[in-house]
Amino acid sequence: MNKKTKLQIEEMIRDYKNKRDEIAKIERDLEFIKNRIIMLLDKAHEKSYEYVDATFSKVPLKCSICERSEVKYDLDRARELLGNKKLKKIVDKTYGVADITKLIELSKTHGISPEELKSCLSVSEKVNNKKLDQLYDIGEVSAEEVQEFCQVSKTTRYITLK
Repeated sequence: MNKKTKLQIEEMIRDYKNKRDEIAKIERDLEFIKNRIIMLLDKAHEKSYEYVDATFSKVPLKCSICERSEVKYDLDRARELLGNKKLKKIVDKTYGVADITKLIELSKTHGISPEELKSCLSVSEKVNNKKLDQLYDIGEVSAEEVQEFCQVSKTTRYITLK
């Protein structure tokens, strides 16, 4: 490696590290500011605040507190409460082939039984929130039933600025 290339690499490494450190500091500052805004809005019993300052921004800025909840579903409990027919309406299934060689072998023969085919597949089930909301809206699923098989495990608060 020539001297010029070596110097360029060293300069870029220093610049990269400095920029990365600046970003980390800015992210810490933003987290502090976000938490402070949330605390002040909570203290004022407000969910949002509209900031109007024509010298700062041509349009009003609305700062809002948002919450994102992580919901976990107990599919076995949902199956007990709703039955398979209703559960199929709200669950998306994903199929994966666990043993492609065996599946090809079975496909070549005729008269494959479902049990044999199922042994080659892995199935994962996940509740589709939009479908669940639709069933709730039309009254096929009650709020009490949903509360029986779902649990809010974590709520994250953040702010938006529009």
